Amino acid sequence: MKKLDKKLAVLLTMVMMVGCLAMFLSMVGCEEEQEILEYNATLYDQPMQWMNPEYLKKNATYDANQTGESLPGTITNIITSQKDFDKAFNEFPPSIDLEKEMLIVYFFTGSIVVNPETGERFFNDRIKNLKVDNGEVCIVIEEEALLEGPTGFPPMQECFVIKMNKVDVTNVKIEWAHI
Repeated sequence: MKKLDKKLAVLLTMVMMVGCLAMFLSMVGCEEEQEILEYNATLYDQPMQWMNPEYLKKNATYDANQTGESLPGTITNIITSQKDFDKAFNEFPPSIDLEKEMLIVYFFTGSIVVNPETGERFFNDRIKNLKVDNGEVCIVIEEEALLEGPTGFPPMQECFVIKMNKVDVTNVKIEWAHI
């Protein structure tokens, strides 16, 4: 009888330890999600159709126009005022209150996201993590491959916009996580 009680006690202890470990790991994962929710951050990964053509031209990235020009690989803009918003966008279908919210516009040269022949998306991007510290916002974008990658399509200018609560930042750091 005592052997059975000891085995039962060991088994219950192990179950409780596994439960505590699972609870701890879920809280760690929730912390990242909580930070994204705290800033009401939303990623828009096809916003170029909303943008002013002059703004797109001014923010061209490396060889996006196939001109061989020496251009930067990435460009990041922080939009916090109506004046800057009006220079960048012809429209922005999601509503925005620039008194309380801001936009981070990130341009880069990358692989084509949508197959121009079929309209199918090759990748799905989402915010994995967002932290604000000492005037810098660090955003990790998780990119999930949905289809076999494109072949024969030249690199082109890509862009995404993150709408979030207004915070006092002067620098943006973007990192990629591929799954």
